[in-house]
Amino acid sequence: MAKKTILLFVLIAISFTSCDPGIGLAITNKTETEKRIKVIYPANFKFPGDIQYSFGIRDSIKTYDLNKAENYQHPFVVPRLSWDTIAMTYSFNLKANYSATIESRFLASAPTYGQVFIIDNKDTVELKRHGKIFSKKPKLTLGGTWTYIIKDQK
Repeated sequence: MAKKTILLFVLIAISFTSCDPGIGLAITNKTETEKRIKVIYPANFKFPGDIQYSFGIRDSIKTYDLNKAENYQHPFVVPRLSWDTIAMTYSFNLKANYSATIESRFLASAPTYGQVFIIDNKDTVELKRHGKIFSKKPKLTLGGTWTYIIKDQK
């Protein structure tokens, strides 16, 4: 009986993780103006696409129009405006009502904590392990997407 129970739990765990898309980290701009995002990344950071393409670090960021249905099928690629490997920073412009994928990886794991985002040289946000600034969806799986939403001040 114990072997069957353990086997059942193992099969359930495998089915949950095998269907999981991995991890994603996104910044969403729900304002009326374009925002300049400066990213300060830690040494163990993997840029989006590093694992899938293995041609080195990509020079652009995928963004998605929030007004379009199934927008993930039609990404809009924006170039990195600056990239400093010594200071470990890069920046890009995020259009109004767009979302940008900062990090994405497969297999399911946690994002690279410690990334700092400076928005329009004013607001600073850090991705922390137990921080509430980034909301994770879905909450119950190993992977998922951590998202920070930039909103208009009211």
